[in-house]
Amino acid sequence: MVLHSKYYQEQYQDVMGTGLTGRFWAYIHKSMARDLIGENDIVLELGAGNGEFYRNVSPSCRLYIETDIEFRDDRQSLLVVQDLNKHEKLNRRLDAQNLEDLPDRSVDVVVATCLLMHLEDPELALREWKRVLKENGRMVIYIPSEPGLGLRMSRYLTTRRKFKKFGVDQAASHWTEHVQHYPRVVYLLNSVLGPNCQVKKFPFSFLIWDLSLFAIARFKVTTHEE
Repeated sequence: MVLHSKYYQEQYQDVMGTGLTGRFWAYIHKSMARDLIGENDIVLELGAGNGEFYRNVSPSCRLYIETDIEFRDDRQSLLVVQDLNKHEKLNRRLDAQNLEDLPDRSVDVVVATCLLMHLEDPELALREWKRVLKENGRMVIYIPSEPGLGLRMSRYLTTRRKFKKFGVDQAASHWTEHVQHYPRVVYLLNSVLGPNCQVKKFPFSFLIWDLSLFAIARFKVTTHEE
């Protein structure tokens, strides 16, 4: 999609990663990473974009694999199973709905920020992400409250001027990219991941989803279904 390529590759960082909006995203990323990553962990980030999560969190771990389906100069290679034997930070291309090159129970942590809203088949993606998690593996997912009133109002008050400044159609950037909605995604999280998945709404957990801005879902593997 042309919109995706231009906005996410050329303008996303300027719109979402600077000023008050950038500081807010840094807060979200650090909240997601709290008590998540250990120094011996293999971390798989899906839909990493331009690497905002890694820059904001600076995780200390054995292997950090930053992946996205979008091509980038440092993301020319597809993720392969041999990468799991390395001890460094890697950038790889990967379709988050198809992790067939990764064996079962092969990573300690899965991170996804906003990605589920972009996927045609989020249920398939969640089953794949769960499959590759080791015993006691953890998953953290950011879910915008799309298309809730609270989220739409916050965009109008915060990022609308930035989108206009860079000549980006704000409505098109959301409504053509975010093809899923909050109630469906949360339903799938509970359906696929089960009771070990905890979803917390922000800024206040007591608000109905339509008035919330986003939610963070956390999941920990205790037993694997055979």
